[in-house]
Amino acid sequence: MAHSWWEIRVLCDPALEDIIFWRLEMFGCQGSVTQMKSNSCLMSAYLQEEKAGLLDLAALSLWLRQDALCAGLPLPAMQLDLIDEHRIKVNPVILGNGNPLFKRAENKLNLNLVRTRIFGNGNVLLCYQPDRK
Repeated sequence: MAHSWWEIRVLCDPALEDIIFWRLEMFGCQGSVTQMKSNSCLMSAYLQEEKAGLLDLAALSLWLRQDALCAGLPLPAMQLDLIDEHRIKVNPVILGNGNPLFKRAENKLNLNLVRTRIFGNGNVLLCYQPDRK
């Protein structure tokens, strides 16, 4: 019987490598690989799709972030390529400083604008889909 697999990639601080390896193993991942990239560690693992759903993967992401917070280390970035559409709502308010929309994005991802919607209060909804070419 052929199995379909999720590929899970985690970009983290090298000090988190052992913690993340343990968490991935406890979650049921197989075939873990680690690559050092400048001051970061890129970990990859595989999980059979039958063993986990999207909510399980979201929970794994939260656990990895919680592990980093408990250890007092920078938060890891988990890359699953599961998002089909990004919806960005723009509010016409100037607040000064803010947080970046996508922190620690490892690879450039081109987005295609697929639709927009303008609301009566001046808000704008922008809907993008990843360009997977």
